[in-house]
Amino acid sequence: TLLNTLLGEERMITGPEPGLTRDSIAAEWQDEQGPIRIVDTAGMRKKARISHRLEEMSHDYWSILFNIALYRRISYLSPADAARLIRQPAAGVLDVDELAVEKIVGLTRGHPYFVQLICWALVNHCNAGERNYATINDVNDAVREILTTGEAHFAYVWQQAAPAERLALVGLAHTLRPGKDWARPAEILETLAGGGEAQTGQAALVETLDRLAAQEVLEVAGDGALRYRFQLEVLRLWVEATKSVAAIVERRL
Repeated sequence: TLLNTLLGEERMITGPEPGLTRDSIAAEWQDEQGPIRIVDTAGMRKKARISHRLEEMSHDYWSILFNIALYRRISYLSPADAARLIRQPAAGVLDVDELAVEKIVGLTRGHPYFVQLICWALVNHCNAGERNYATINDVNDAVREILTTGEAHFAYVWQQAAPAERLALVGLAHTLRPGKDWARPAEILETLAGGGEAQTGQAALVETLDRLAAQEVLEVAGDGALRYRFQLEVLRLWVEATKSVAAIVERRL
């Protein structure tokens, strides 16, 4: 390669096989003009292939990433800013219709990380079908993929939760459903009882729910009533899809 010639050593590899190099590699040296830094990028890919598939990034990769990451609280985007974040990065390559944008915003409430996560999975889904237009059905398919292969993206919240908080999250996730946006403590207790949990009282549950709301995992109804929901619907969907009350109760016994 040109860079190997400049360096005088075999630092980079090349060949006719597609995908032989995927990562960018930086090399530094110095000449009479001063220090020089060149970055050798991966080879060109077909235009339709504009990102890696989610499952190509292994669970181990994400686990290591999130274990060493520094966590910072970030603000939510307005619906208009979230729509720009959804559309602009893939402009000219993938068109996202209005209902699909509304669906993503509804699932994430404009949380930048989860907006981009869903968009990443959406692009991968459309890549697989060699399509350049995304609909709400495509968003639903992309979200299902995240729920089954993207556990590490939600694991931080779950791992940081105490046993009582996990039980409350699972109970709330299975109490809420399409058309039911909020749940009262009594309804959550009914869901928990259906899964074999008989030890949790309403006062203890409310205390746990309020603690999760203070952590901005849940939201309390603004009218003063004791009603709760998840801040992020996509997190609720993950808890509902991967956790059960019976399993939590069994582990506690």
